[in-house]
Amino acid sequence: MNATTNARASLRLNNDLDADQLVSLAVLAEANGFESIWVSHDLFLRSAPVLLALIARETTRIGIGSCVLNPYSAHPAELAMTAATLHEVSDGRFRLGIAAGDRDFLSWAGIERHRPLDRVRETIIATRALLHGGRPSEVPGAADGWRPDGWLRTGPAPLPIYLGAMGPRMLRLAGALADGVLPLLFPPEHYPVAAGLVREGAESAGRDLADLDLPACVWCSIDPDPERARLALAAKLAYYGQGISPFLLARVGLEASDFE
Repeated sequence: MNATTNARASLRLNNDLDADQLVSLAVLAEANGFESIWVSHDLFLRSAPVLLALIARETTRIGIGSCVLNPYSAHPAELAMTAATLHEVSDGRFRLGIAAGDRDFLSWAGIERHRPLDRVRETIIATRALLHGGRPSEVPGAADGWRPDGWLRTGPAPLPIYLGAMGPRMLRLAGALADGVLPLLFPPEHYPVAAGLVREGAESAGRDLADLDLPACVWCSIDPDPERARLALAAKLAYYGQGISPFLLARVGLEASDFE
């Protein structure tokens, strides 16, 4: 990193790594100037909130984020509680990353992913209301069923909400509603397209794109042995490829069936 360019570099790690490995990497990332570290929350692996709490206790400067929690296996009330607690234990360094979640992974738990765009929109609205000390029952767009008793007793925790997005509609929603966007770039050259869709959403909502944090999220594998690096990334693609948006897969001539 070159401080004179205002460039920021962040690190995102999978929750298949054990706690000691993740904490060690976070401490190393902080010592080497990384701006933030994000931990995935893929189902049936390790709990990202627990891992992030450990990282928060062992670091002092680096931002920490969830990448990503979903509103199907965790209700917005739980998301707000988790975010507010991590905000507290990290002295305000936490960023809440959410997304619709992988349809196949959710199906392993018997969870159906209904109305993902609407569900994510309602979740952002309700979670933001809770984190700002409000009541979702009083906020338009927070979905039905909230009662006046539904508010955070621990006090406001006004932290940024990032939306993980791949498809055009979700990218536009991110631009219209989120504080930051986590667009998967597959391939990396997809960034201008993703940024354009986010811009469309922001403009439709009367927002300035400059007010959003829009990082370039790319997969990488680093190893002194190129073949070992290639195989490590190939394993990740084989595991997660079926969950990549058809919109992205089409850009490189693939379909979800290619990963079966």
